[in-house]
Amino acid sequence: MPSPSWSRCSGWINKQSREASLAREKMVKLVFYLLYCCAAIKSCGLSGILFNAMDQIEKFVKDSGLTISAYNVCFYDSNGTDEILDNTLCGKKHANTGLFSLFEAQMQLLPRTGDYTVVLDSDMQPRCITRTTKVEVVPFEDVTADCAAAEGDGTLAAWKKAHRKAFAAACEEIGRNFDESMKCVCEYFDVVYRAVGQ
Repeated sequence: MPSPSWSRCSGWINKQSREASLAREKMVKLVFYLLYCCAAIKSCGLSGILFNAMDQIEKFVKDSGLTISAYNVCFYDSNGTDEILDNTLCGKKHANTGLFSLFEAQMQLLPRTGDYTVVLDSDMQPRCITRTTKVEVVPFEDVTADCAAAEGDGTLAAWKKAHRKAFAAACEEIGRNFDESMKCVCEYFDVVYRAVGQ
């Protein structure tokens, strides 16, 4: 059975053996998954929905026919969850960008090329599976027009306006001040499987 993770997880270069690194990564994924479940249950009363969703996600992955040993699970935490997902399904959006500082603050590992992610809609239903094709880490001020277009935000100016506001709010939550020299994690992906009828 493939193992799910509710956070973006990857390894980093160190002196550990590959086996030790993989074992550590599995443990980190499990810890983040349990923490996520506890937070979701406490803050949103999602216990029944969440565990029902996990059964559906596992079936969704199996039905895809893809050979997936591990995967991430995500949903876009915003009022436009389904709109963002629809943009992903129609091909308008094929990238995500997050602040490196937030990955550090939340103890999340970075995405890596080859990662699979099951994307949920606002009803916690799996709608598609994506596979990461490229990951770049660049300062906010150096994010390219190609990245902005891949995120579905149109122009680079529009992308910067929206993300400057979102990143400033996120930095405030972790006690930091946003500035445009901060590193961004730009993840590009392809949709490799979608729900029937999508």
